[in-house]
Amino acid sequence: VAVPLLLLVGAFALVTGAPPMPSPGVTVEPIVGSIPEGTRGRALELGSGWGQLALAMARRHPGLMVEGVELSPVPYIFSRAVALLSPLPNLLFKFGNFHNHDMADARVVVCYLSPGNLGRLAPKLEASLPRGCLVVSNTFNVPGWKPKSELVEGGYPVYTYTMPPEKLPARGAKKD
Repeated sequence: VAVPLLLLVGAFALVTGAPPMPSPGVTVEPIVGSIPEGTRGRALELGSGWGQLALAMARRHPGLMVEGVELSPVPYIFSRAVALLSPLPNLLFKFGNFHNHDMADARVVVCYLSPGNLGRLAPKLEASLPRGCLVVSNTFNVPGWKPKSELVEGGYPVYTYTMPPEKLPARGAKKD
């Protein structure tokens, strides 16, 4: 049973461009803590993998309806099992490609994605997310965006942005 599951995870890692990696444990609290207390509305974890971060967000922020979105079937099924064992009324996992997911009313978006995936996702975030939406990126900076804050915990940076993001100057651009 383990070998076919590993092969399936590996095959979807090729499709998605990244293996489903759990957020480094030391980053969970800084990520969840970067969301202001009392925030209400919809929160998305894009590429929710095994579900630990979405679960932590739902526990800490009961005013948020947390949706984990995952394309790889094995981590998705695992996260659904976690949700069944720790039922929370504000936690939902959806199977699918987050590039096709509606984000228009999100108040918070959290992700742990490779720089390449972040670069491909940035235009959709800019076009879809409402003004003031908090975006939190675990470990990797969104290419071309200037973080509002950067916290390093256990060697892993956590970047926050507020929509619309401030842009970094283009490489080679002259500074005034």
